[in-house]
Amino acid sequence: MKQNGLEPGKDVDLQYTQLAEGAQLLLSGKASTIVSIQPQITAIQMKNDKVRSIVDYKNEWQQVTGLSTDLPNAGLATKQSVLTSQPELVARFQEEYQKALEWTLDHPKEAGELANKYFKLDAAVVEKAIPHMALDFASASDSKEVLTTYYQTLMNYSKDSIGGKLPDEQFYYQP
Repeated sequence: MKQNGLEPGKDVDLQYTQLAEGAQLLLSGKASTIVSIQPQITAIQMKNDKVRSIVDYKNEWQQVTGLSTDLPNAGLATKQSVLTSQPELVARFQEEYQKALEWTLDHPKEAGELANKYFKLDAAVVEKAIPHMALDFASASDSKEVLTTYYQTLMNYSKDSIGGKLPDEQFYYQP
């Protein structure tokens, strides 16, 4: 907001909520705008076809940072002891995770059915949301620049949001 000339509390009133609460506030008309994630946005739009996405956070991120990547939104972590004692397992996990992610993107209907079976999520919502979820595999070492920028952005907002300091080199797994 600051990068676009808006000052929270002056130009925009913010109310922090849980995902479900934000959705209910929007659907009931008690909020005019929310910031949410997929598949929540798709679920809201399926309940009210007048709800529109008005900001593309990937574009905003790219304009603010000058990077060509998407805004980081998820990661996997393990203990150093696992990295040291079972490097083959870590490498295999990454390979299989990447394959599973590619399969999900290529088979949204089947992925939605699995999300319903194992996580009790609405299969139709998941299927429709998958193309909008910015799902992309990148290793920690390949993501260092974008992650450092992201963590620096969080630190500039609130040092406490990332424990008061940027991660060190060991944070970024190198096979």
